[in-house]
Amino acid sequence: MSRLPRSNLPSPKPSERFEKISLMVYETLVSIQQQQPEWIVERHRQSPLSQCKIMFVCQLQDLLEQMHRCASIAAMLKQFLQQICTDGFFQSVRYGDLLKQIDQEFFSRSDDRLLQLEPIAILLLDVENIRLEQLEEQALSSFSTYPIRVKVAVANWRGLGKQDIDLHDRGYQMIHVPSGKNAADIQMTAIGSSLFLQYPHAKEVFVCSNDGHLIMLCNLLQSQGWKVHGVGRFGHQFRLTDWTTGRIQLFELGAGKFDPHDELEQRLAKLLVALTAHKPGSSVSVGALASHFQKHYGFGVTEIMRSWKLGSHFPKFLRSCEMFRVMSIDSDCHVAIHPLVTASELRPSIFDRVAPV
Repeated sequence: MSRLPRSNLPSPKPSERFEKISLMVYETLVSIQQQQPEWIVERHRQSPLSQCKIMFVCQLQDLLEQMHRCASIAAMLKQFLQQICTDGFFQSVRYGDLLKQIDQEFFSRSDDRLLQLEPIAILLLDVENIRLEQLEEQALSSFSTYPIRVKVAVANWRGLGKQDIDLHDRGYQMIHVPSGKNAADIQMTAIGSSLFLQYPHAKEVFVCSNDGHLIMLCNLLQSQGWKVHGVGRFGHQFRLTDWTTGRIQLFELGAGKFDPHDELEQRLAKLLVALTAHKPGSSVSVGALASHFQKHYGFGVTEIMRSWKLGSHFPKFLRSCEMFRVMSIDSDCHVAIHPLVTASELRPSIFDRVAPV
């Protein structure tokens, strides 16, 4: 019986796919532990890999299943293998063959590639140049068209205290560079220039650095079709550059000043005041307020709520705000400015300086 063309073969289920990938990785590690032990980090050279096949395969399979929608398979495998293998392995033909085998076996068809991943955004952070707190990162994410799923931090970690622990806990991929002038810039440029290979589903990137050497990287990424944001910082002030339009926007998140709940409440209140200017004190439907927010700022209100860890239920958020009165009118949820709120309580917001007006 003739063999069916590859394109007509049924696609393996994701769990089966990841089990086979994990088995390939396991067999490669067992082989190099026996033939090239110098490619295994010293603390694992004597580990009885050949005796823990089931445990190893299951653990790696679980990891791939949990994270495959946030990063490419190649990137995840490299991050996993860096805990076990030395740099010599990653520079070897053996490593390249492993990736090629996985790619040819499981991802050659366009309908299978990356498991139909949605478009994402990537954040590249030059830690030696810019410090980015979690709330500041969340504020930046509100200006992203796509969710930021991949975050890469580059630095020589030896001289940065506990920043590596904080960034690791926040989900960053940690890239160590040797000490030396522009070492982090060179590494960021190398990583950035190959992003389209590792993350073909990514469409947007934030390049966070004050160093002018990364202008070349921003230009390169833009020429490849990315939506590029250059992020600079001076004290508490951030500079956000849209590399497509050349528009430069400034905003400030002073230490201890940024409260996501208060920030969104203020912005919604100002929009609601404008919408009811013809009849102060009147209400609008919650759906209409959300629609006007989307038109005015270019971001869905629930998108910002999720990125700022404020939940995703808009009416519930409005009820938690002191400035609003939420009511039901003809079975529809409406919102109005609380009668006790005065104009002086509406303070400037970062959106006033950054979001489109």
